[in-house]
Amino acid sequence: SRSTAQERARDGADASSVRVEIESLETQQRLLRAREEMLTIRSTKKGTVITWDAKRQLENRPVETGQVLLTVAADNTPWELELYMPERRVNHIVRHQAKLKAEGKPTDLDVSYVLMTQPGTQLKGTVEEVHWTAEPHEQQGHMVRIRVKTDDPEGKLKDVARPGASVKAHVNCGRTVLGWAKLHEAWEWLQANVFFM
Repeated sequence: SRSTAQERARDGADASSVRVEIESLETQQRLLRAREEMLTIRSTKKGTVITWDAKRQLENRPVETGQVLLTVAADNTPWELELYMPERRVNHIVRHQAKLKAEGKPTDLDVSYVLMTQPGTQLKGTVEEVHWTAEPHEQQGHMVRIRVKTDDPEGKLKDVARPGASVKAHVNCGRTVLGWAKLHEAWEWLQANVFFM
């Protein structure tokens, strides 16, 4: 049977209404995709996220504009090691560097260290910078920061180093008599507190 003109008009109106609804939904979809794109955060440099356990730290966490979320290390940049040395021991570095300078030798001091994330592997580096201003430390008294350039020709650090990981380090300040190495702190305390030198 043929549809009446009234039915055709109603079907045309329904189709027109559906087209308008589809266009509206497509517009909403484009807006939502644009908003989702704005929520995607991209680093300004190519590298590796070095924030420890980033997923757990950020999952279901509210974020505000300007808040630091992740730390990214640029690809192919060397790791840096930061040591905190008690202020009372820094004079050993000063004396040894002065001795090397007087002998016309380079004053770069060798450092050997072990990462607590890889306790069986000894790694090497050199003192790059000493921040001579001592900073208070809760447990150790006043500490001096030392920046160490890591020597990692085989790329071992990439797999075992973690930002903030603890290290046990030794700065090479030359050779000395064993008794002095073991007892120098007691002698220096006596000089400062008993002999008043």
